Amino acid sequence: MEANVSAEWGDFQDGEAAADGPPPNGGDGAGGGSGIFGSLRSSSFTSSFAPDTHSTLSSFFSQHQHAQTSASPLPTPEAYERKPPPVPQPQRAATTGQGQRGFDPAAQPIKLVGVRPGVARVLEEDVAEGIRSALPPRLRLSPRWTLLYSLDQHGISLRTLFTNLSRGLKDRDGGFVLVVKSERGEVFGVYCSEALNDSSASRDTRAQRWSGDGSCFLWKSVPFPPSDFRLGSSVRVFKPTFRNTYFQHASSQFLAFGGGEDGVFGLWIDGVFERGWTGTCETYRNEPLVDVKARGGETDKSEAGAGRQETGKFQVVALECWAVGS
Repeated sequence: MEANVSAEWGDFQDGEAAADGPPPNGGDGAGGGSGIFGSLRSSSFTSSFAPDTHSTLSSFFSQHQHAQTSASPLPTPEAYERKPPPVPQPQRAATTGQGQRGFDPAAQPIKLVGVRPGVARVLEEDVAEGIRSALPPRLRLSPRWTLLYSLDQHGISLRTLFTNLSRGLKDRDGGFVLVVKSERGEVFGVYCSEALNDSSASRDTRAQRWSGDGSCFLWKSVPFPPSDFRLGSSVRVFKPTFRNTYFQHASSQFLAFGGGEDGVFGLWIDGVFERGWTGTCETYRNEPLVDVKARGGETDKSEAGAGRQETGKFQVVALECWAVGS
């Protein structure tokens, strides 16, 4: 009996199914219970577990590999280096508050109006834009400059100049720009905060003094060097030093802008608009507004005032007055 059981369990352990035929030990099936049990268990294990388990595992691994190959591939290192698209920012309305970009005067170029057809104009738009940047902020907003006086349009008359300035600036909050052109083609001038009045026609001693305020300045046009790709000219501005208040002065004999105790004017023009001179004055501490070296002079500050005025002489070819502001 023990031999039969050992033989049967040995078959179970070996995992080999019993062959069809009579039970072990010559049993006929009816009297060999243990042999039948061993044969059934051995047959059940080998027929239901071993083959099915092998096929099930094979199917499992096959499905797993198929899932790996059919799934999306893992991101490559290059994918991590790609930057995400920028997040769109909300649009904000422009504001004119301090520290914000609001109204840009340059977005509205200057329009020079009031010139009659056929009249030669001295002031160019690029020079006007350079002067505009030096004006008080409130006056930069107006893009419209109006011609009030011109030698070519109104004739040679100091009285006409006084009248046109008085009328043209009466209802404006700004002053005017005086433009001079010399015989050498130099363009320069001054910004005056108020109209010029004939001081010699008034008995009031206060009217015979200098007028204007700290917003006045001298300026001159400087052409770009040949190496510069830009066309036109830049503008050099000379603001007051406030050592004195000799900003502007007018009489029936001359116009003067800037001065000092040494008798040197920043800009001086005679009453018939024929000649003038320019020097370094205390009011503006300016360069001479014309090319002194081209006229055979030197800008030596050690020279006497009269000598410097002599070297800064020029002839007036054209003169204009432009109202600014609204």
